[in-house]
Amino acid sequence: MVKSATEDGYLAIEVSRTDGRRREASLTDEGRALLEQAHHWQERVFDRLTEGWSAERRREFHRSMRDLMERSRNQEI
Repeated sequence: MVKSATEDGYLAIEVSRTDGRRREASLTDEGRALLEQAHHWQERVFDRLTEGWSAERRREFHRSMRDLMERSRNQEI
């Protein structure tokens, strides 16, 4: 994936300034634009899927998803 994203111009790979054995990836302007488009798409889909939900129900769902994501980072699955 990293190779493809680099070839497509979404990532730039550079040698680490602190450790020449490492490579660091960063988003290009095109990569940031793609990421922003993806976030907007996700928001539109979420809005459609939760149409009719109250603001409180959306906030609770959001909190629950953040809790799950946080727990998943701290657990070995």
